[in-house]
Amino acid sequence: PPRCVNAVGVDHASCTMLATLHTLPPVFTEATDPQSPEQTVKLQASVSVCGQKLSLLAVDVSNTTYCGEYSEDELMDMKGAAPWATLFKDIETAFISKSVILTGDGNDLQCTLFSKAAGRLTFVLCLSLDPMGPFKMLDLLFDFHRLRNESSAQEKLQRISDQEGETAKKWAKKLLSLEQEKASLKETILLAEGEEAKLDEGYMRLQLELGELNAQWRAAIEEEAKDPDLFTDEVLDPDFNSSLGRIPLADQACRGYDATILQLIKTKWAPDDEPDSPSNRNPTQHRKGWLSVVRPLAATEWARSLQSLPEGRQLQVLKAMERLEQWDYDVWTIQDMEGGALFYTAYALFLRWGLMQKFGIDEQIALNFFSQVEAGYHPNPYHNSMHA
Repeated sequence: PPRCVNAVGVDHASCTMLATLHTLPPVFTEATDPQSPEQTVKLQASVSVCGQKLSLLAVDVSNTTYCGEYSEDELMDMKGAAPWATLFKDIETAFISKSVILTGDGNDLQCTLFSKAAGRLTFVLCLSLDPMGPFKMLDLLFDFHRLRNESSAQEKLQRISDQEGETAKKWAKKLLSLEQEKASLKETILLAEGEEAKLDEGYMRLQLELGELNAQWRAAIEEEAKDPDLFTDEVLDPDFNSSLGRIPLADQACRGYDATILQLIKTKWAPDDEPDSPSNRNPTQHRKGWLSVVRPLAATEWARSLQSLPEGRQLQVLKAMERLEQWDYDVWTIQDMEGGALFYTAYALFLRWGLMQKFGIDEQIALNFFSQVEAGYHPNPYHNSMHA
C-alpha cells in the first residue's frame, strides 16, 4: 500500500521502524569461527552511527573485522508481516542466548538466527578494510559496560544516600534523646544542689543548737560540782550476784506456772517408763537434775490424764502443744491462757529434744532461765516474748 508522508517529508512507517529500532539496546554475543572451529568470533548489534539503520559488527581472534548495515527496506523484506517490535526483540534474544550461527569463506560472514515471527534471518557481513574495526568493537564494549556500571553506580549511590539519610535520622533522634537526658540531669543537679543547701543550713542550725546544749550542760555540771556529796574518790565494785540487765521479775527467780501443765508436757515427751522404780517410790532420790521439780507420769497415764482434764485453759494449752513443731503452732492461745507463751514453749522444746536429760541441766535452773528470758522482753506490739 502507498505510504503516507507528513509535512516535513518523513514517512510514518519509517517513524515506526526507527522508533522501534532505537529501543534495541547494544547486544553482544559470540559464535564459532567457521574458518577456525576452535576459535570464536565476537558479534555486536546496535543502531548505526547515523541512527537510521541496524548495524552488525564482527571481530575474530585475528582482529579481522566484518560489518554490515541494514536499512528499513532491507529489513522489511526480511521480516515480512512480522511487527518491528517482534523482529528487534527476536534479534536481541538470539544474541543474548548465543543462538547465532556463522558461516562464510573468509571474504564475508553469514550471520544466521531464527525469529519466531519472521523465521530464518540471515545477515551478510562483509570484510572491512578499516584498521579501526577492532577498536570500534572495543569502544562499543566499553560504552556498553560504562552504561551498565553507571546504572549500577547510580543505584549504589542512591542506596548509600538512603543509608546515610537513615543513619542521620537515627543519630539525630539519639542526639535529641541525649539532649533531653542532659537537660533532665541538669534539672536533677539543680534540685540536688538546692536540697544540699537546705541540708547544710539544717546542719549548721543543729550545730548551733548542739553548742547551746553543750554550754547549758557544762553550766549544769559546774553548778552541781559545788555539791561535794556528788563526787567521791571511792571505787565501787560491781555486784556480779545481781542481774546487770533488766529485772522484770523483781526479786523473784522464777515466774508462777501451772504445775499440772508442766507435768503433762514432761509426760508427753519424757514419760517415766518405770513407774514402779525406786525413784518413784522414793521421790527424794531424784530431787536433782532434770527431775528436780516436776515428776513425769507413766506413758500409759498421759492419755487418761489428758481426758480427765475439764474444759478450760489447761486443756487448750495442751492441745496447742500437739502442733509444737508445725508452722501453725498456736502461740496465741498459750499466751492468752497462761500469760506467757515463751516459758511453756521453751520448756517443751528442751524436753522434746532431750536437752535437759543429755546435758544434765538442773530443771529449776532451766525454769528460772526461761522466766528471766521471757520477762526480759519489752511489751512491744511485735518484737515481744510471744514473737520470740
